[in-house]
Amino acid sequence: MANLITLQNALNEIKKSIEAAIKSNGTEGKNNLIRSQKPIKLLHEVVKSELLRNKVNPDLLNPPAGQSHGELSLAGFFKKKDQDICIVPNNVKPKKETLNFQGILYGQEDKFGFDFTEKTLSINVRSQLSSSSKNFDTLYERTFAEALN
Repeated sequence: MANLITLQNALNEIKKSIEAAIKSNGTEGKNNLIRSQKPIKLLHEVVKSELLRNKVNPDLLNPPAGQSHGELSLAGFFKKKDQDICIVPNNVKPKKETLNFQGILYGQEDKFGFDFTEKTLSINVRSQLSSSSKNFDTLYERTFAEALN
């Protein structure tokens, strides 16, 4: 099993890295650290660790524990979006389909297909370590579209 991390350990690491970045380069250092995505990826690993502690089959996690590449790009209400963490179904295989529901993505190819996407548990992690205005479109969509999806 991959190295599991607790929320407290991740928060301690994030605090330490933000303090070090600020001490060495001020606000620019903090912003560069946040843009590197290192803090948020620690939180992704916390979620994966909790899933594994709760007996989720590690073969169904995407991206796998300890990895940050390989996010699934699932079709949503407005756009296709890389999902932070997915638990994929073990009884449905991805199937290429043309999106035929009315909306912005109508006619585009979906490499996973409706059935696979509908049965995938998607977990997305948000932080507000920087300005919320930079993530406005994502925050707005979270208000209603993710629940609808």
